[in-house]
Amino acid sequence: MECISRVRDGSTGEYGNGYHTLGVVALTPERKMPIGIYTRVYSSSENGFVSEDNEVLRRLAF
Repeated sequence: MECISRVRDGSTGEYGNGYHTLGVVALTPERKMPIGIYTRVYSSSENGFVSEDNEVLRRLAF
């Protein structure tokens, strides 16, 4: 698995090997549920990775 990195499991608090995920959702006046508009799986070990904050800001600007 390419660029696998150390990540924290949010349900257990333990660390292991894996990938980070980023999801962007939107709300509309017509629906009461969030609509997924963007999902990305990424690694902090991949070339060009700067920070998690940078990943979020780049995706919000698309």
